[in-house]
Amino acid sequence: MSSETGKKVPYPIIDTDPRFTRVVKYCRGIDFLGGVAVAAAGPGLMYWFEKFQPSGNSGAPLRAAMKAAGGIGLIAGFLHMYTQSSSKSLHTPSLP
Repeated sequence: MSSETGKKVPYPIIDTDPRFTRVVKYCRGIDFLGGVAVAAAGPGLMYWFEKFQPSGNSGAPLRAAMKAAGGIGLIAGFLHMYTQSSSKSLHTPSLP
């Protein structure tokens, strides 16, 4: 069998253009766990940086930075989970 890219693969491709709902529906537990880990890394690193090398900005600036890191972390975590799950449909190796 060959894929649409012409590369020989020993198995059939399930879906070359999976729908959003299908990708999210068939997420494995490890995909969700990886997404949560990536999402928690941003605020976790911000907290660690502030704990071990304080910036001196407490209060509103720190809260704003943590909210921004949390939002970016959530987006990055979702994209990681989506990429891992969709690679299963496309029969491509998972990203490290």
